[in-house]
Amino acid sequence: MLSLHNINSDMKQLLMLKEKIAIFEGLKEEDIVSIVDEVKILQYDKGDIIIHEGSKNSKEIYVLLRGAIEVKKINSISDRTLAKMEDKGVFGEISALTDYPRSATIVSSKNDTVIISFSIKDNDDEGRALFYRNIISELSGKILMLNGDKIDKSSLWELW
Repeated sequence: MLSLHNINSDMKQLLMLKEKIAIFEGLKEEDIVSIVDEVKILQYDKGDIIIHEGSKNSKEIYVLLRGAIEVKKINSISDRTLAKMEDKGVFGEISALTDYPRSATIVSSKNDTVIISFSIKDNDDEGRALFYRNIISELSGKILMLNGDKIDKSSLWELW
């Protein structure tokens, strides 16, 4: 049984919310604690930059708990919004898992936007397989959405 005595308050908050976070679907609290590291609860106001495009060596994955964000491509000529997300979405997973630089700038689009960020521990653990399966499902859903397809993410595994 998992003891919560040696777990910080941000990790406790993450564990309380795990049922609402798709990438933790099917994982036990023990699995999450063995996989997740450096949990932080962050709060942003409208216009605050959460992630800078091109940032390197960033291992954080983010979960939007409250508020809204915009995924943007910003350069000296234009500021283009690629996507918008409200409540309970996951972002930042591509760079965290691939070591590629951040592919877009993420900006808070509402005051009092609350996010949990965390990194993944480097260990071989049974829970990691299910965690990575859930990440693949999230990424597949994003790809299908970009292609204009509407699909229930719970049925993605039936496609493979």
